[in-house]
Amino acid sequence: MGLLETIRQKRQLKKAGGNFAWIAQNMAAIYYAVPLTPFGKTLSEEQRLFAAGLIDAAAYLQEGSLSPQDIQDALLWGMTGNVGLGFYTVSHRDMFDFEENKNLVGLTMQLEARFFELSDAGIGYRDIVDVVVKEKQVIAETIQKTLAEGSRCCIFPEVMQNTTIALANPGLQQMILSYKAYD
Repeated sequence: MGLLETIRQKRQLKKAGGNFAWIAQNMAAIYYAVPLTPFGKTLSEEQRLFAAGLIDAAAYLQEGSLSPQDIQDALLWGMTGNVGLGFYTVSHRDMFDFEENKNLVGLTMQLEARFFELSDAGIGYRDIVDVVVKEKQVIAETIQKTLAEGSRCCIFPEVMQNTTIALANPGLQQMILSYKAYD
């Protein structure tokens, strides 16, 4: 795929689902790429999700806006089928009839809420959570489409390169391996 085609597809995605689709596509592509790396092949499903969240949130982690614990907490929220900020929580478990990749969808939704919270757009927790839940269908469909496309996804080459580099970092590897599932 040429550069112009990639740019065209990215622009269409942004129009179709806005930032919700953009973040969901990125998360799904990273999630897809993780087990294709030498280190990623060794990870459990939850560690794979944690790794995808860490890589997707790398900019926030580097600037100190989020911590690895925040990503682990987001994974827990996502696996419970809830999105929450502050004291406001909404369950999205029963909103749509889909089981496939529900933990990836849930993690993505929680991370999207956190990313929008950090954007400092002056939007309250309730409004952020409500709009993320409202956009669940867009998020879930984008994830399903991206995973189905796999390496044919327009952003995959760049994501694969970045994921491979990130997962070669011994510090990140140790962080991922130290992930403990909540019992």
